[in-house]
Amino acid sequence: MWHDSMSGSLSGARRRVSKGGIILSLLVSTAVLAGCGAFSAQRPSTVAEAYAIAHPPGQLPPSLHGVDLTRRQVARRVLDMVGDRVRILLPSRLPAGFSPAAPYVSVGDGSARPNPESWGRNYRVSYTDGHGLLVVTCGATRMPEGVVWSGSRLRVDGRPARSGHTGGTVVVATVRDSPLIVVTGLDVPRSRVLECAASMVPWR
Repeated sequence: MWHDSMSGSLSGARRRVSKGGIILSLLVSTAVLAGCGAFSAQRPSTVAEAYAIAHPPGQLPPSLHGVDLTRRQVARRVLDMVGDRVRILLPSRLPAGFSPAAPYVSVGDGSARPNPESWGRNYRVSYTDGHGLLVVTCGATRMPEGVVWSGSRLRVDGRPARSGHTGGTVVVATVRDSPLIVVTGLDVPRSRVLECAASMVPWR
């Protein structure tokens, strides 16, 4: 069951991921990355890709959990980072049990990943239920590579988009009019990732 993230406070679930971790898929080749200098001189387009670049084993941190933030509060945090000239899009619907992911300690070097995070005029926001990871990136410069695209067509923010997968990760990406929007879901059902992507609208 889905909930509307505009209708009050999001769930504050704090379920922990198993110690064994979850194997991540490399979503985009490193040649076409779009942002996040914290892990590499290159610029990852997704959180999952940033992990894959920084930590070859590709495990999610065991302390991944959500926090109690409303959609408006998330938007204001993004606004503080990118400025008021940027059109801020966020999903208006999330899978039940998902909320913004707290900054969490990453596998490998022990550093904490910020959430939301930004680079220039671009940003990404991560959501979790303590097990799966749903990531919205606004600012990719090219279509992700290494993705097996399906024939289905959909629209994100009124723009044409494609869906596909790489390993266990579902990918949705707009196909034109940069900056591109990329939504990825790891351990999230495909239908939920598509619904989240389709619900991307301006925060006000």
